[in-house]
Amino acid sequence: MSLTQEEINFYQKARRGKGDLVIVDGFHALKHGLRFDAVIEKIYMREGVDLSQLGETVVDQAVVDKVASGAVTLNEDAFEKLTTAHVRTGVTAVMRKPGYSLEDIIDRPGSKVILEHPRDLDNVGACIRVAAAADCAALLVVGDMNPWHVRAIRAAAGCQWALPVLQVSEVEFDCIIKKYITYACTDEGGTVYDVPLENDAFYIFGTERDGITQAVRERATKKISLPMRAGVASLNLATSVSGILYAQKNDQLQ
Repeated sequence: MSLTQEEINFYQKARRGKGDLVIVDGFHALKHGLRFDAVIEKIYMREGVDLSQLGETVVDQAVVDKVASGAVTLNEDAFEKLTTAHVRTGVTAVMRKPGYSLEDIIDRPGSKVILEHPRDLDNVGACIRVAAAADCAALLVVGDMNPWHVRAIRAAAGCQWALPVLQVSEVEFDCIIKKYITYACTDEGGTVYDVPLENDAFYIFGTERDGITQAVRERATKKISLPMRAGVASLNLATSVSGILYAQKNDQLQ
């Protein structure tokens, strides 16, 4: 099948994740989305792809059947016009973004992650995957990095549908700090072994280079840190999120 220029233009625009429809590249991300009730608008599959040969760690038969029955098959050239990078599994899809608002999730029980001005979409996606695995109530992103960008979805393996994921404004972020319990994750804080970690709270993470902003350090309810060997400057953002979240879960089990 060939594609119209209008279809190609729509697909490239939707990759930015700003609208109600977003792009999911790769079978693994598509699989996770479907497990958590994502709504598919359209699936494209590269000609010659055999979904049954993707390997035991990837294949989910129910998803294979759904993709195989609903996919539009494209030749190599047409498929590559939709994808900006090579998609090894040969599947890409248009899916509907869940319609969460900040009001929907602000009082949800459980810990919530806030990423303050992250700089890398792959890091954002990795943090979403960690937050989903740790059964967080939500993940919020402050700044320009859209957590629904195709790169972030791929890095998260489609876990955006496993929990509410929102991009919030500075004003909304400011309101959260004013009204709710917040933990600023910074090397200035007491370690997770010394500070009680509450469940219904917001855990704020900054960039690997600069950390959270000084304003947040000063206004957060508490400051916490992960203990590290002397001489090690920092951890990857997703690693820091993982360490804090699982320390918090362990704290709740004590």
